[in-house]
Amino acid sequence: MFDCIKMIFFTALTIFICIGTANTAVGPDNCKDVTIKIINNLQQEIKVTELKYYDYDAQKWRNEYTWTALKVAPGMVRRRKRNLEHVDDDRTKVRIHYKRHRGGMSWTGITTLDSDDFTCHDGCQVSFVIED
Repeated sequence: MFDCIKMIFFTALTIFICIGTANTAVGPDNCKDVTIKIINNLQQEIKVTELKYYDYDAQKWRNEYTWTALKVAPGMVRRRKRNLEHVDDDRTKVRIHYKRHRGGMSWTGITTLDSDDFTCHDGCQVSFVIED
């Protein structure tokens, strides 16, 4: 009987620890639903190929691995929402890499553009205006 109670106790304790760890791993320090707004004021289509953001606490650029290429036609605006890990209520900046469409299957090399520094809060927006 005592062994059975001991086993139930340790099973419950393990579940409790796993749930507690999962909640912190998912990220109370994640800045959620950040809107990335791209405004294309060029005469040709652009393709945003990469998104990064700077974690000043860790002193490194973090990749947004779920980013897929985003095409933006001339004169158009596109938006995407992202969760930025490790920077909730912290100073950060966002960096995009984009290419200009030359025609057909041809694109220019990568151009990099950084936002200004900002404090990341759930639901905030970062805008990039692409122009000559």
